[in-house]
Amino acid sequence: MTSLASQTCKHSDSKLPGAEIRKLLAEVPEWELSSDGSTLTRYVEFKDYRSALEALVKISAIAEREQHHPDLGIGWGYLDISLTTHALDGLTKSDFISAAKYDEVL
Repeated sequence: MTSLASQTCKHSDSKLPGAEIRKLLAEVPEWELSSDGSTLTRYVEFKDYRSALEALVKISAIAEREQHHPDLGIGWGYLDISLTTHALDGLTKSDFISAAKYDEVL
């Protein structure tokens, strides 16, 4: 378990500055930063639809427990995950915590 994955999402997080985003991005190397710096994304390929759906269910359980929800897209053999804190129109530490937690089930 990474140090980020062992933490809990907080609703009192504030929007992160660019330097902190770059630092935390190194801890979730499978994720990409959007060009405007407001969203983390990860595209994951699977052998079939059922495998993608099972991953979606696991991620959904984590999101509910943490009360920090991603945008999810699913199709045959893939899952597309996007994280941002909509209320702040940007990234918070909770987005990176969520990404690290999702990495553990992916």
